[in-house]
Amino acid sequence: GIRGICLLDDINAELDAGNQEVLAGELLRLGCQLFVTSITSPSDEGPWSKLSAGDYRMFHVEHGQFSEQ
Repeated sequence: GIRGICLLDDINAELDAGNQEVLAGELLRLGCQLFVTSITSPSDEGPWSKLSAGDYRMFHVEHGQFSEQ
């Protein structure tokens, strides 16, 4: 089948911790490509903390400039 792409904007601000875990678990189970904006990194406590460093790439955007972290 064809895998989808999912864009999430700051779920930390919209969902409580339990629902963040549920959403993250379902999306990771689907195996789709994810683009997530957040003010916390995957290494912090939260729904993405179970990811290992090779599972994601993180970018910082400031004043229209992108840099890979």
